[in-house]
Amino acid sequence: MANTRYPPNGVRGLALNTRASRFGRVAGYAGSADEQICVMVQIETALALDNLEEIAEVEGVDVLFIGPSDLHAGLGHPGVTTDPEVVASIDDAVARINRTGKASGVFAPIEEYARRWLDMGVRVVAVGTDIGFLTHGSDSLLGRFRGDGG
Repeated sequence: MANTRYPPNGVRGLALNTRASRFGRVAGYAGSADEQICVMVQIETALALDNLEEIAEVEGVDVLFIGPSDLHAGLGHPGVTTDPEVVASIDDAVARINRTGKASGVFAPIEEYARRWLDMGVRVVAVGTDIGFLTHGSDSLLGRFRGDGG
């Protein structure tokens, strides 16, 4: 965890004009940053699923975040992010993470899955991506100019 904390609590490099400090606009950032850091580890392999409880015991880890695309690929279903067996594995992982007392997280670009996992107690749900919003918006704009409505 030393790489996630600034000295004297860790070894993270202290750059004061980064996005984390709103590009130098947060007064006292260097002194308060350690209190605001959230460490999320990604669960993306069968090995990680097998070791969820041990991962959750690592001091300083705040969120165990499931990456469904890599997990699907790792479990033999590359590109198929709706495989029922893998979705069931994610459901099980969420329940196990929640029992540890750590926060669970998941990337859920499918609204049905996002709502499902929120109902299961997932505390961090990524429901879209910047590149997804950008491509959807640009495709829509292009469609309007081509006359197909986008």
